[in-house]
Amino acid sequence: MNLPVCGRKSLNQETLHLMLSFLLFYYHSILLVQGLYSPIRAGSCLACERGTYAAGGLNSTSGRPRSDSQCGSDQCTTCPGGHFTPHNNMSSCGKCDAGRYAAARAFECLNCKAGFITPKPATVSCSACPAGRIAPDAGTVNCTDCKTGKSLKRN
Repeated sequence: MNLPVCGRKSLNQETLHLMLSFLLFYYHSILLVQGLYSPIRAGSCLACERGTYAAGGLNSTSGRPRSDSQCGSDQCTTCPGGHFTPHNNMSSCGKCDAGRYAAARAFECLNCKAGFITPKPATVSCSACPAGRIAPDAGTVNCTDCKTGKSLKRN
């Protein structure tokens, strides 16, 4: 099968296959090597899973490759509680925002349920609002007073 190409009459399958092979090699060897780790004597870089990281991976906020080193480390490091990595091949962990929490090795932060808060970023749990105070929505940062004449109904 021959395909039309600008400036040429056609591109045969063998040439197309070579071009695609080169592009795949380039993609894997240049773009994805960041944030990988290589165990001793492994001979190749391996991807760190979500919830872990190795220096030299994808930027934690943009998800784009960073240009640090071939393999970022000889092992992946687990993100601590209150931190996360949403993608494989990350170079660092992102912090959970206030109102959200995460256990260690998380790949996403979760909203605190209604009635619970966490006013600080990078936390591992949420705290219940004290008596007479509420957090009406999930992901709330502060408890507020119940309105005068209203009582708090707990489920």
